[in-house]
Amino acid sequence: MLKDRNQQEIQQKLQAEMVKNNLDALVLSSPEAIFYATGYASSFLYTSWNIGTTLAIVLADGPCEVVMVEFERPTFLRETNHQMKCNTYPNYIFIDDDEADQGEKSAQPDLNTSLRIAAEIIHAKKSNPRVGMELDTLPHSRFEYAFQVFGKENLVNCLEVLRRVRAIKTDWEIDVLRRAAIGAERAMLECAHYIEPGWSEADIWNAFRDACYRQYPDVNNIGFVPSFGNNYAPMFIPNPDVIVKEGDIIRLDNGPVIDNYNSDLCRTFVLGKARPEQEEIYRILKKGHDREMELIGPGVKMSDVFHEVMDTIYKAGMTPKYKRGHLGHSVGCNKYIEEYPIISAESNDVFEVGMVLCIETPYYSSKLGGFNLEDEIVITENGYERWTHVNENLYWGR
Repeated sequence: MLKDRNQQEIQQKLQAEMVKNNLDALVLSSPEAIFYATGYASSFLYTSWNIGTTLAIVLADGPCEVVMVEFERPTFLRETNHQMKCNTYPNYIFIDDDEADQGEKSAQPDLNTSLRIAAEIIHAKKSNPRVGMELDTLPHSRFEYAFQVFGKENLVNCLEVLRRVRAIKTDWEIDVLRRAAIGAERAMLECAHYIEPGWSEADIWNAFRDACYRQYPDVNNIGFVPSFGNNYAPMFIPNPDVIVKEGDIIRLDNGPVIDNYNSDLCRTFVLGKARPEQEEIYRILKKGHDREMELIGPGVKMSDVFHEVMDTIYKAGMTPKYKRGHLGHSVGCNKYIEEYPIISAESNDVFEVGMVLCIETPYYSSKLGGFNLEDEIVITENGYERWTHVNENLYWGR
């Protein structure tokens, strides 16, 4: 579906927000911001997180440009809108495509090279530009060099610009996120049906990943932060020696990534028979989840929803010790799934048409296990379109 992405629409959204903030250019350096602006997922950047390897330049008018090592250029040309100019620089890799002497190769590229090229592109348009950069993510050496080539007084942190633009999804983004969410729920249900006492963490991990890849041919990655039994903490490396048993709470979280867009929902269920206190926790969280779904709609303030849902959870019987920083968030193409806006006590945001959100009521305990009731929705003019439905109780899929 990446071929159906409307580059012009996303570019114009960025440029409109730039006008509001009096910006002549954006220089984007994080992998997800570059991907959002251009549709190109830099392999060098996603695998190394070596900020500066690849950059995207969004000018106040005209098509976006990218700067990257020459080794990536063929993939960029194959996967993106060819109206964007690709500016390359050499690195340590020899490419036997022509007869020209490529000169001596350095062990690693000077990552300030990409910033220098970006500055040349922007200064060719305007001699004293106001430039937005992701200053929160720049390494110190890149930060200092950016001051040199643009001037400290001309640099602005563009984090809020990116957040505002990316909060409202295009129709194409909504279609991709909808498919990912529905696929995640199907994969979770498949796993819930088959997991049995005696399975290892690694067995569950592999079964879930396999189920996700079976959903669609264009799944390009899997997000998975599960927890099993009393170990409520998510894991990155599953342990083949840790075995789930009767009465364990199983929490499956995240799901397939399609065209670099995430799914983020969670299902919590029990193997065999749950303890009464586990059933009670789930009942309370479900009350809160249902109340959140009743309140959400366009124009509603997120902080009001947060306070009302927390009050509902307390009235349903939750301990006063229970505290949450948020009860949901936007979802999109971020490497770290929790995007802005966030449904929190401090949020001044309101729900707007085109926002795609995860709605969640979690609880974690070393005595009872990890619980999270999480669904995905998109805000519409009349309320929202609900893509997934949490289970009514802990015996889902059994």
